[in-house]
Parts: sequence; C-alpha cells; structure tokens
Amino acid sequence: PYETLPIVQHKAVLACKKAGKPVIIATHMLESMISSPMPTRAEITDVSNAVVEQADCVMLSGETTIGKYPVECVDVLNRIIKSMEGLDGPKYNTELVLKNPKAAMLRSAVTLANEIPDCGILAFTRSGYITNTLSALRPRHTPIFGFSEKDNIFKAMLLQWGVEPFLMKFNQDDPEETITRAIALLLKREWISLGQNIVIVTNLHAKERICDTIQIRVVE
Repeated sequence: PYETLPIVQHKAVLACKKAGKPVIIATHMLESMISSPMPTRAEITDVSNAVVEQADCVMLSGETTIGKYPVECVDVLNRIIKSMEGLDGPKYNTELVLKNPKAAMLRSAVTLANEIPDCGILAFTRSGYITNTLSALRPRHTPIFGFSEKDNIFKAMLLQWGVEPFLMKFNQDDPEETITRAIALLLKREWISLGQNIVIVTNLHAKERICDTIQIRVVE
C-alpha cells in the first residue's frame, strides 16, 4: 500500500545502517525537472528526508538522461543536500553491529574524533573495509579522508557517507612517509589547516606482524 512506502524506506535505510551496507535512495527525486527548470516543494522535501535519514547517496535517473535540465538538476540536488547537512542531525550510528575487534577500534576512533573540536579522520585502506566501517558509524561534523592506492576502492569510497576519497600510492617500506604525503595533500587542497587535530587510522609493521593503530596528531 502506498501509504506504507515512507515506513518501508525508513526501515530499509535503518537495516542498511545496522549492517554497515551503503544505501542509495532513488525515488524519482526531481521527476518534475525532466520538463521543468524548478523542483516542486514535495521533491525538495523528499531529498531533504533522505539526508536526514543518513542515506549514503541520493540518485537521479531520468532527470539527467532524458530530461531538459540535467545540469540544473545536479545543482538543485547539491544545494538541498548542503543545506540539510548543515543542520545538527542525529549522533553517530550506535546500531551498527561490530563483528570484530577492528570494528570496535574504528568506533573508538570516531568517538575520539567527535570529542575533539574541528577534528578530521585520516584513514588508509587497501580493501575499503576501514572507510566503509567509519562511514557506517556516521560521525557527526567529522570528515573522513580516505586514501587508497587501488582505483576500484577509490571509486567505492565515492559512494560512502561522509568520506572524501583520494587515490595515492603507498610507500610500503615507510608508512610515515605515506602519512606525511597525505597530510601535505590535504593541506594543499585546504581540507585541513595548520594546528588542527587529526585522528589517523592506519597499520604499522612490527617485525612480521601488522598492528592496527589510532593516532592523534596536530597538523604541522
């Protein structure tokens, strides 16, 4: 029944957040803009609700394939999202099922970053697991800067909530050099600033073992 559609959508998003699965809402977001340069009030509200529900992505289809105003549609979508993301929404995702100690460690990183004013999370990943879990935790007001040297992981990070992805070659022999280059890149692009605190999630090689670590650094 059509009156249950909002409830079904809400439950679907919650189920994905609990399982740590990226979720995209694509429900004729700006359907009227296929032929009109302006969205309806209902469409604006529809997009806004998707942001409030903390979906990873909203998606256009006919609006940008056969519509008369594809560029305007993207601009409208972007403006609504930015407006809603500026609000103080729900806290981080406490419903996520943590399946292993590494996931619990990542939750600690999010909690730590949320407690420090103007703090970001810098994460390095080869499989995408770290950024996907950090994203699933939905840290509020804490950007996640995800670095990977694999193109497919970089593309996957583009869909993840709150993640700004970067493609960069890692120095296998010197992890510290990789961290230094990543921080320099973020400074150059003005994603972070000097004196800012940043939580770093990475791994260190200890003889033949790999140890997952959380670090706090001041950007210098």
